[in-house]
Amino acid sequence: TSQNLPYLEKSMLKSTASQLLFSLLLLPAVSWAQDEDWRPSAVRVGADVFGLAKTALTDGYNRQEIQADIDLNKYFFVLDLGREEIDNSAEGFTHTTNGTFYRAGVDVNLTPYNPNKDVVFFGLRYAHATFDESLAFDYAVPYWGPASVDVANVGLNAHWIEAVFGMKVKVWKQFYMGYTLRGKFGQKTKGAETLIPYAVPGYGVVTSGGNFGFGYHIYYKLAFRDKAVPLRPKDSKKKLK
Repeated sequence: TSQNLPYLEKSMLKSTASQLLFSLLLLPAVSWAQDEDWRPSAVRVGADVFGLAKTALTDGYNRQEIQADIDLNKYFFVLDLGREEIDNSAEGFTHTTNGTFYRAGVDVNLTPYNPNKDVVFFGLRYAHATFDESLAFDYAVPYWGPASVDVANVGLNAHWIEAVFGMKVKVWKQFYMGYTLRGKFGQKTKGAETLIPYAVPGYGVVTSGGNFGFGYHIYYKLAFRDKAVPLRPKDSKKKLK
């Protein structure tokens, strides 16, 4: 037991240090909550029309994606849900990928004082996809004639991180439009036994250097209470005087 004492003391020290660090990080949030409106006021729901347009114009491609966000002071909690089918088949072979994906994360509103409540945002996402992939092709073997290969990965799981930037602008009443630029990195796939995945739903073509994405959305804002646009710090000081 005496040999375990140094280990226990180190564990307790790490635990205490973690609690103190958490408390220090929590203090600013508590002070902000006392001065600012942190209550959610609306849910914004939208669809990615860029993906729908690409579906209509590209053979062998199909994607639908919806997004929802809810405000919390100058932050937004965001959730994306989507499905994607990619058919890269050509003469002599067929290759398909299909599955679903989601992204979840937080955006920071860089324009919290905009009178129209337009949003320019930067944020981070955790993304996950579940998908199947199949490959089939024919080839010729000398002296034996034609042969074929048919392999598949079923129930693959992939995850990655995204850094996003974009804007959402009010166009009419409760309707908004906006775009999102995505930098995708750290992609990992589990369960690939027979094929090295070529593409992942929601991520795109798998590369060693990451990937980029673009979305253009139409949103409808469902407000459940009125929320005043916050004053700029200098304006709030003038009001206090």
